[in-house]
Amino acid sequence: RVRPASTPRVGFWPVTMSYDEARAMVTHYARLGYARHVQTTCATASRVLGNDPALSFWGVFGIVAEGSYGEAITKLEGQLSGGDKEMDLACMACITHAHKSARVVDWEAVGGYETRMASAEKSASNGALVEFALFHHLADGGDAAKAKDTARRVLAMDSSDSRAKTLLGWIELTGIGDDDPNKDDANDAATASADVVFSGNNSRRQRAAKALRVFDELLSSHDLGGDTQIDALVGKAHSLTALSRYDNAVDVMNELAARHPGFAPAASEKAKARLAACDFSGALENAEAGLHADNDDTECHRIVVFLTLTRAGDYALARKQITALTLALERREPRNVKLLVETSSQIARVAGGDVGVLQACGILLEKASALSQKESPVVLLEMAHQLRFLNKTTDALAVYRRCARFANESRDARETQTQRIANSASYGAALCFLRSGELQDCGSELEKLKENGFDQNGVPFLSALAQMQHQRNLAGADETANALEKALSLFFQNVNKLPPAVDFFLAADPDTICRCALLFTERDFTGDMIGVSNGASSSSGRDTKACADSENNTNSVDLDTMRSASPRNSRTLEALCARAPGLIMAQEFLMRARFASGSVDAAQRTAEVLLQLKENHAEAHVMLGRIHVAKGDLDAARRALDAATANDFAVRQTTAYLVVSAQCRAASGDTAGSLDELEAAMSRPGVRVAMKRGTSSVPVSTADRASIFVSYANALHSLHKADEAEMVLDEATSVFAGTTVEIFVMIARCEAAVKRGDDTKALRALASVTPTSPHYPAATMALAKVHLKSRNDPKAFIRCHVDLAEHKPGDVNSWLLLAEAYGTVGAPCESVTALEKAQALTPNDPEIARTLGAACVATHAFQKARNFYELAERLWSEVTVGPSRERSTTSTTSSTRPYGSSPYGKHTTSRAGMRMELAVLYKRLRRFDDAERVIFSLVGSEFGDIQEGSRDDDQAQRVQKNTPNLSSTEIERNVNALKLLCAVKTQRNDQAGYLRALRNVKVFQEMWVQKAQRGLGETSQKFVDSAKRALSKTCAELALRYASFHDPETSLKLYDEALMHDKNSLTIMSQVADLKLNVGDAAGAEIVLQQITRLDAEHETANLMLAELMFLRDDVDGAFFHFRELLTKNPKHTTALAQLAKLLHRAGRLEEIDFFFENAERALGGAQRARSNPGFAFAKGLVAKSNRNWDQALEYFNRCRQDPFFFVEATYEMTEIYLAPFSFMTKKFSTLDANTKKQRAIAAEQILREVSDQRIEPRHTILSAYCLMSLGEAKLLDQAFELCAQVISRDADNAPALLATAACFDLQKLGAKAKAQVKRIQKLPRRADEAEAFESAWLVLAEQAFDAGKVDVAQDLCQKCLRFNKSCSEAWEIMGMICERETTSIDAAECYENAWRHCKQNDPGIGFKLAFVLFKARSMVQCVDVCRAVLQKFPEYPKIKKDIMKKAQMAIKP
Repeated sequence: RVRPASTPRVGFWPVTMSYDEARAMVTHYARLGYARHVQTTCATASRVLGNDPALSFWGVFGIVAEGSYGEAITKLEGQLSGGDKEMDLACMACITHAHKSARVVDWEAVGGYETRMASAEKSASNGALVEFALFHHLADGGDAAKAKDTARRVLAMDSSDSRAKTLLGWIELTGIGDDDPNKDDANDAATASADVVFSGNNSRRQRAAKALRVFDELLSSHDLGGDTQIDALVGKAHSLTALSRYDNAVDVMNELAARHPGFAPAASEKAKARLAACDFSGALENAEAGLHADNDDTECHRIVVFLTLTRAGDYALARKQITALTLALERREPRNVKLLVETSSQIARVAGGDVGVLQACGILLEKASALSQKESPVVLLEMAHQLRFLNKTTDALAVYRRCARFANESRDARETQTQRIANSASYGAALCFLRSGELQDCGSELEKLKENGFDQNGVPFLSALAQMQHQRNLAGADETANALEKALSLFFQNVNKLPPAVDFFLAADPDTICRCALLFTERDFTGDMIGVSNGASSSSGRDTKACADSENNTNSVDLDTMRSASPRNSRTLEALCARAPGLIMAQEFLMRARFASGSVDAAQRTAEVLLQLKENHAEAHVMLGRIHVAKGDLDAARRALDAATANDFAVRQTTAYLVVSAQCRAASGDTAGSLDELEAAMSRPGVRVAMKRGTSSVPVSTADRASIFVSYANALHSLHKADEAEMVLDEATSVFAGTTVEIFVMIARCEAAVKRGDDTKALRALASVTPTSPHYPAATMALAKVHLKSRNDPKAFIRCHVDLAEHKPGDVNSWLLLAEAYGTVGAPCESVTALEKAQALTPNDPEIARTLGAACVATHAFQKARNFYELAERLWSEVTVGPSRERSTTSTTSSTRPYGSSPYGKHTTSRAGMRMELAVLYKRLRRFDDAERVIFSLVGSEFGDIQEGSRDDDQAQRVQKNTPNLSSTEIERNVNALKLLCAVKTQRNDQAGYLRALRNVKVFQEMWVQKAQRGLGETSQKFVDSAKRALSKTCAELALRYASFHDPETSLKLYDEALMHDKNSLTIMSQVADLKLNVGDAAGAEIVLQQITRLDAEHETANLMLAELMFLRDDVDGAFFHFRELLTKNPKHTTALAQLAKLLHRAGRLEEIDFFFENAERALGGAQRARSNPGFAFAKGLVAKSNRNWDQALEYFNRCRQDPFFFVEATYEMTEIYLAPFSFMTKKFSTLDANTKKQRAIAAEQILREVSDQRIEPRHTILSAYCLMSLGEAKLLDQAFELCAQVISRDADNAPALLATAACFDLQKLGAKAKAQVKRIQKLPRRADEAEAFESAWLVLAEQAFDAGKVDVAQDLCQKCLRFNKSCSEAWEIMGMICERETTSIDAAECYENAWRHCKQNDPGIGFKLAFVLFKARSMVQCVDVCRAVLQKFPEYPKIKKDIMKKAQMAIKP
């Protein structure tokens, strides 16, 4: 039937709806059991679309489903007489079903209708048969098997009937109407919530796969009807969900919503699909959209309540939403008992023990009970569960017994359903007996379950839990804990196969899971709890980052893959919190469990999550106080206690608060006040005498009780009350005798004896523990500690660990402890041997392979270490099947590893940490490609490819898009990995790669700071400041790189950003001032330097730069004053001495340096010691180089090359002396013979080779190019040009590189190109760090201008040189040549005299020119003096003697 679309909105109908969509809605609601929805939909559709026999029939079906059998029979008989043959068969079947369901059955009428039905069935049409089969399938009565037979009969007559195929698909998917619908009932298993659920998961998945094939075949056909298509799409989505293909199910529901907007349940079904796919925000969005369209959509209401409880943890809001849900149920399904019970059950499982939410659930159950015609076992069972959740075990037990009695007496329900209810009641009663400590009665209930054949997964789990609770004080607790662990493994393997949303919590009762975690904590980490409670750092040393990794996995709770991430006491809790971070009760237990296991950082994160969920959570504040005490941050601990008191003043009377307060007082020296607090704690209930089970308050754990006793005794000892302390320890020994903490009381007594100096007594007491005692491992470890710390006997320390390993040769942890002991005493080879034995016991454990790799690195067996690290990576890849990436694999990976606590304890670490270690090893082995591959595996999945040329803003947006929800731990991991990549790029001489990696470090650090400031990660101000300082340091490092590339604008922006994050960093401010000085911004540099001196008036670097600034302003005396003040206070400041030498040289007053050298010699202990000081020798070498005393300069520089600080700089200075790179294009350099140049180049190359070839600074590359140029070979000139091109490609404005390129062109006789490069330098702004290159370029251009007759240009260039360097003898020489040509000889003589003075009379050419102009000026005496000075140093210079000196002497004679 095809009817026109309806446009008006009626009731909860959409604006437009077709007849096909109405029929699909009826089928959908009938399948959900929403009887009143079926009636309303049929009535509204008939009113809007017109009367239709099918809609009329299904409307009456809704009346039958609500239990109004008489009214329904009357209406069906009327419709039967109406004459619509298509619906007659279904009407007769429905009448028969109504009669059988009535309280008083009219068997005569039943017989009559069955006879008529059998007759009509033989001649019925296909349409009538499909309606008949659909009724039996949806009614789910005793004749449900007829549905499948009838559908097959229809297909036998017409194989293309799509409605029959769709019905067969649904029968295959649900099992309703199957030949043997209860064939898997034998595999029923109990859950932690005491509900018996269907556990035939394998057969259910097989049925879902078959149904999916049917639906896919249907949807691929082109003649599919509208309502059939909708039903097939919904069936396909449900099949995909059953197969754990959640993302595909979401896609199907999106397709349904797009194709059929009039299908009202589409919003809720899409929300359910997204909920199963763990797309919680999408599910909430769809549910809210459904409520916007229909405010009474009960399914959307249920999803919103579920998400509020499990994700937000807002119980007040949840109670309001439950009220709205209750009103919606009253309006839409006022008589639906099953829906009321189901809704109450789902909400109660995630109520987290909140009384208000559970009371609201109880109201729903009361409504269901009132609607039931008689007392319903199903309602009673759920009432009992919720009473147990409220900790009312006595009332719950009474209801469980009533439930079991009514279930056993019931005869109108199917036998399997009755048995399930009875088993669930027995299971719940056993849990109640277990909670109240009545273990004998608990055993009776377990035996009853076994008698009923219920022995698959539930009974072993509950048996192990009961046995562990009973034996936790006895020696057999280890085996019992392992049994419970295995039972939990089987249980979670079964639960993990359920859709990861509502169904998961229906099976997993958080209350029972938390009880298991509490027992594991008391069994495994009692010692750690004592250590942490006493303010010590975590004795277990576990890597809490692994806990953080497990926190971030919100899409999967595969406990087996979390095995090496968390201890067993917190693993199941992490599973619950991953699915439901808003479950406050589970978060509380997880916080306690993590703190107990020593994972204080993870416990702190959990406490902060609790405070985000509930700001006034006093216990979380107190836990933060305990954590801060464990970390030694007493101020933060006091603030946490103050916050707890502000939120709940009654918290001051809790045991935990008193203990933390006592520890804070003790640390501040208030021992008496600490003792008062501990006395108050000792008087609290549950400390001296254990609190009874079942009480509503949080019990004090056995470990915390022992910790209070020990702390109290220590406080008494501190106040010299030894007798009272001994009495307290005696009491503790008596109280905790036979418990797991007995040994730790003994250890406390031994420690007290050691403090008194009686270590012999302690050793004797610990040695008395025999190997047969369950406390032998703890006693042996304590004995080893006394031997090492008190006796300083490493041999006895090792012997204790060897005894422990030999005592349990099959215990991996013993061998790992032995390996750690060997490492403690400095025996890495023996440590490797012990680790190899541990690996032989568990060859498939990646953590041990990683630890072996680290140990081999310590022994310098790098190749062996690489093999172990690669083995660890392979093993980890085999173990970890990424559940967060492929949700559909959750059910298949649970059996890949046995569930259990990691035997490696404190040796566990994250896979990311192992990869970092492997990358460092590859870098050390210079396998850079492998190192980069491993680094990219760390950051690649979230970070994406590292792109070149992208701006910082673009890169930040790209990274944040690819990594929207990174945790602080993951960001820190990526930052460290990228920093390592920077180091690799540096060693590869890849400056561009280094810069890209460093920019990406900055991007991730910005994310880190933003997360910290928003409070999404660690929220302490100390952490925020630390993150900002790290970001500031990275910005400064980037700024330095950009400054070296002559990009001061970008560099200054980065420096501004660095100072924004760390505004008082004097180091960064000094770098900013230095950059501004380099680019000539004297005013800007002065402002920054003034800021530095205001913060630190004695800042040496700032004072040195102020002196340089004054020199640039020609205030030489002022600059000299700063140096004199600094060197007067610290004459041995050789760095300042070297800087002063450079400034005085440029000021033309180098002779004034001698006074400071004399003071430095005296301060260093005499001339002999001063000569051996590398800093002093370097400064002397600079002076000798400025004076052109080359041999003496080489001697000084060579002397300081043994010092690592001065080695590189001294080597470069010596290389420049040999090569004279800044005079390559001058006339004087061209006069040197080729052999001299070659010898100097060979010597320079040998010296330069001593500096690593991997250095990437431009100065090293440019000096290498000059070495090649000096050798004079044509092919080497090309190599030199390539080296210069490398520098210019990275920094186009590098003046030394441009000058070296010009020199290369000049040697190749390409004068025009050489001049173009020099002119390019002239156009650049001068930089102080490249001053010599600029001066050399100006001098070359000045020589060329003088030769070309451009005297004014040459004079300007020389004056420019002299403005920055008054000791530039070459500039004075050219000025003299200009004066000699243009003016008088007197002016020329003055210029030549300055040149002669500043070169320290070491240039015979300048001496000749000076003597010549003096001769011309008739200053014969001065002329002779100059000639004699030249001949004294250069006797081989005969020309001056013959042409000038003799003539001057003759002129002097009368």
